[in-house]
This record gives sequence, structure tokens and C-alpha cells, in this order.
Amino acid sequence: MLKLLLPGLLASVLMSGFAYYKGRQDGEALAQVKQNEVIVAAGELITASQNQSRTQKDIDDARIKTNKEKRDEATKGQTNAAPSSARIAFNCERLHQAGADLNRFPACGDYQTRLKASSNGRNTN
Repeated sequence: MLKLLLPGLLASVLMSGFAYYKGRQDGEALAQVKQNEVIVAAGELITASQNQSRTQKDIDDARIKTNKEKRDEATKGQTNAAPSSARIAFNCERLHQAGADLNRFPACGDYQTRLKASSNGRNTN
């Protein structure tokens, strides 16, 4: 009777060992697939971040160019002598771009009036 059960018992032990080995391989493959998915997701996130950075840089470059044009406009006809209206306008524009309250600077009163008028669509020049 033992001779009849021994081959079946041996076969079941071998089959369970093979099943364990195969299951372990499948688990490792599944872990590798998940790791690859994380890598791909990270790559997509990096690409999206780079695109957003590029877009923000373009916006910043346009703003910087506009601010430079405003400063250049304010310095037309500026000399190195005593403070002229162009120099005052230039400095007031710099203060305005820096976010300073122009009400604190009496010399910027006329410039602030022109700035408000130009933002309302009127040109007082």
C-alpha cells in the first residue's frame, strides 16, 4: 500500500514545489511591472513639469521685455545732469515695477497721474 501512495505523495510534493517556484516568479514579474509603471509615471510627471516651466519662462520673458520697454520709454531724452523729468519717470517706473507705493514719493506724483491715465486708456502726453 505504501508503494502505491509513495509515487502520488512524491508527485504532489514536486507539484507543490513547482507551483511555489512559479508563483514566486509571477510575483517578482508583477513587482517589476509595478516598478516600471512608477518609472513611466515619474517620467510623464517630469515632462509635464518641464513643459509648465517652459511656458512660465515664456510668460516671464514677455513680462521682462514689456518692463524693459517701459523703462526704456521712461528714459528717452535722459541726460546725466540734474534729475530731469525722464530720470524721475525712469526711477518712478522702477519703483512701480518693484511694487512700491508711489504715494510715498512726492516726485512720482505727476508720473503716477500719467500712469493711472494710461491704464484707463487715456494718454495725457
